[in-house]
Amino acid sequence: MEGAEVVCRMERGEAILAGLESLVEKNLLSQGPSEGEPWCLMLETIRAFANERLEKGGEAEGIRLRHARHYLEMAELAEPELDRSAGVGWIKRLEQEYGNFRAALAWSTEHTVEIALRISGALERFFTNQGHSRDEREWLEGALARSESAPGGELDRWRAKAFAALSVATMSPWRAASSSIAASEESLALWRKVQDKRGLGHALLHAALARSSTASAPGVILALLEESTSLLRSIDDPMGLAHALYWLAYFTCVQGDLEKAKRIAEEDREVARRAGDLCRFGAAPGLLGLIAAEEGDFARAQSLAEESLALLRAAKDNHGISYQLCSLGAIALLRGNHVQAHSHHDEVYSEGYTASAYPPVVRKTCTGFVSLYKGFLDHALASFREAMVLLQALDSPWAQQCLCACLAGAAGIGALTGRAEQAAHILGGVEAFIRAPYPRLPWGHDLSITSTLIRIQGD
Repeated sequence: MEGAEVVCRMERGEAILAGLESLVEKNLLSQGPSEGEPWCLMLETIRAFANERLEKGGEAEGIRLRHARHYLEMAELAEPELDRSAGVGWIKRLEQEYGNFRAALAWSTEHTVEIALRISGALERFFTNQGHSRDEREWLEGALARSESAPGGELDRWRAKAFAALSVATMSPWRAASSSIAASEESLALWRKVQDKRGLGHALLHAALARSSTASAPGVILALLEESTSLLRSIDDPMGLAHALYWLAYFTCVQGDLEKAKRIAEEDREVARRAGDLCRFGAAPGLLGLIAAEEGDFARAQSLAEESLALLRAAKDNHGISYQLCSLGAIALLRGNHVQAHSHHDEVYSEGYTASAYPPVVRKTCTGFVSLYKGFLDHALASFREAMVLLQALDSPWAQQCLCACLAGAAGIGALTGRAEQAAHILGGVEAFIRAPYPRLPWGHDLSITSTLIRIQGD
């Protein structure tokens, strides 16, 4: 209702509610489900006819500009709330309005590129958490390309933010990291140019994450994260600091300094709590669970991951939910609970928590291990083979690590079928190939089990 009032303006004096009711009565609109204001839907044929009439009447451009500005205002109102207690309500509203955001972005990219940059940058967190990264990449790339010939000034700030969002949108362990790194570098340069410390602090974090799926030296990643946390702490940005501390704790854990990682993770949890950042507060127990798993305390790891999952479900953070389900699946597998492991991984796919973050190769590999530990060796071998075929199409260091897991599983089959010497050779090659601690296996975002699998198979 509010959107219709703002966009249409009703210059001729008609009451907006009466106008909408009239269209509903004539079956030109239908009232859709809504928990708040009335929500109306329009058939595409009616929409096309209405657009044609607006074009003929010379009103189309004005209407579309007001429409884009309205949804820019909504995006920027939502942005600071998405990780707080009000975020659940905003996520529902943004999902309901997704078609309108698509329309606003499509038009503004061609006609008012600043609006496209600002909407895409403001909704980066929403797009990522709700599985819309593919759409976001297309809009960001289109808007940034269109903005290249535009004058700088204030537009540089929006381009810096858009490049940061593009760095996140192109960040994937299953694709080459060069695009994400290049976008993060552009963002860093622009934030430095406009001398924005907050933007620079976030860009340093994105630059570190962009390098996390490469064989970059751990010291480079940690140095970027430490600079990010120092800068965000100095300007009192608790939301940004919670995000940076989370990743600093994670990579410190990966580096092997578990005690330091625990201290940083506990600080992250407290900073996120004080900031009202529900997603980071929910993710913090999962991070502590990872550290417990690295210490070999799988019971504590499971308890913390379950706590994290409950908090992330309450926050409606689909991205975080998928990570914790995969982590719980890995923990269950290591504890010998094959049914539970399979159930957790199945939920990730059946509930649609991820769009493409975990391709079929992960599911095939996990299915192979579940079958192996159940004693279904033929099925396990078939799953590992299918996974290795899929891996051939993936140009990523993480794909190499996943291949190591498949080979470890194949070695397990060899050991169980009387080919111990062959199994030992395979495991020896796998162990030598693993470039610990970077990159990590994506068994649900952050739980690497290759070394544990090698120990299990070796025993």
